[in-house]
Amino acid sequence: MNEDQIWLIDDDSITNFVNKIIIERNYSSAKIQEFLIASEALKQLQNNYAIGAELPNFIFLDINMPEMNGWEFLEAYKKLDPKITDHIKLYMLTSSQNEDDVKRADNCPVIRKFVNKPLKRDDVVEILRAS
Repeated sequence: MNEDQIWLIDDDSITNFVNKIIIERNYSSAKIQEFLIASEALKQLQNNYAIGAELPNFIFLDINMPEMNGWEFLEAYKKLDPKITDHIKLYMLTSSQNEDDVKRADNCPVIRKFVNKPLKRDDVVEILRAS
């Protein structure tokens, strides 16, 4: 199994820490990068592409974040060159129970699935090992 690049975009460092442990325990070949600010992840995507560095295979994106929330990130993400985004599997990872968020995620073609946080072992197995 090749090493997959997984990006966690969430302003809560404790959530990122917990998710990282769950991923590492169930998917040891993962290389995980954490972003506390969504706009920094967006810039890093563009920079990595520009210099020929690796892009993530998976992104787990939180909805509720300061400065740039998950929905704002997605609007900017959709405008990126498809050469950047085409192979990335993006999952909305959130604690939101808002039905509008669920419907909005279901209607967004770049979101593979709406996943409740923190990640659970079954989520990791289903998402990462099945890909």
